[in-house]
Amino acid sequence: MVACGGSGTNSNGATSSDSKGGLGTAVSNLLDPTTVYKKGETVNGKGYTLVIDSVDATPEFEDYTDADSGTEYFFASFELENTSNTAIDLSDFFKISADGEECSFINFYDKYNGVDKIEWYTSLEAGRKAKNYFSAVVPEKWNEIKISCPDNSVVSITHADLGTISAGEESGEDVVYHVGDTLTRNGMKITLTGARQTEYVSKDSYTYYEPDDGKVFVILFFDIKNASDQTQRFDALNTFDVFIDDYSDRFTSFLYTTVDDMEDLNDQDYKDILSGKSMSGYKVIEAPANWKKIELATRQGAFLIEPKDFV
Repeated sequence: MVACGGSGTNSNGATSSDSKGGLGTAVSNLLDPTTVYKKGETVNGKGYTLVIDSVDATPEFEDYTDADSGTEYFFASFELENTSNTAIDLSDFFKISADGEECSFINFYDKYNGVDKIEWYTSLEAGRKAKNYFSAVVPEKWNEIKISCPDNSVVSITHADLGTISAGEESGEDVVYHVGDTLTRNGMKITLTGARQTEYVSKDSYTYYEPDDGKVFVILFFDIKNASDQTQRFDALNTFDVFIDDYSDRFTSFLYTTVDDMEDLNDQDYKDILSGKSMSGYKVIEAPANWKKIELATRQGAFLIEPKDFV
């Protein structure tokens, strides 16, 4: 709902605004602010009060597609009260800029910080309150984000204000991780706890799966802890890009099959992981019998698995 223009649908299923300027357009229509506030402070504006209570920035959000190269998603949850005698048009209430450049809003079909997305093109009636979040596409390298209101009050955000899913706390994309290591992504601590190679996977006492001729199964075991301050889900299929000996590949899934009393992570991708809680599971890769390396690549680094890990 918070937008700088009309709306559309992008490739990741999220709705985005056309934006009056868009990412990279100078904010020529933003006046110098009369008052600058910080996260958590109450903006006592003309006919409203506003508190930006939580902000994050990340190149990915749950199972959505990555932000475009050079950009990331910015999230802000807020409480807004209409203290005037007339309705507030929310579709044109907020403007957002990063280092003086106006940014485009984007709408996800999910929650952030426990609250729903703000609905586009609605009004907040006199005396009413709203508690929602909005999101925008911002440059990946920014120093200050400004959230501006119609009376020209501004909330200034820096990296020190960001929460626990933010990119600033994540692993580095060039870092290589091994069995036993932990990679941090969007506030989720992902540990590759073990790996083994096998020629079959048992479904039950009577059923088992075998790989194609000349191939083997590589089973990878994970522990995922939600170290952020909001409930999240983990989708292994959209978290990792699989490569075998530098060639693109994919996970193999055995529906409703447990290994070492663990479920396939693909069977758990709709489970909510509460803040501070964990889940465990496995993934299987069918690889040539003479494979040399398997990589699970993300924007936050890559797990490297080699045959020596099974010795």
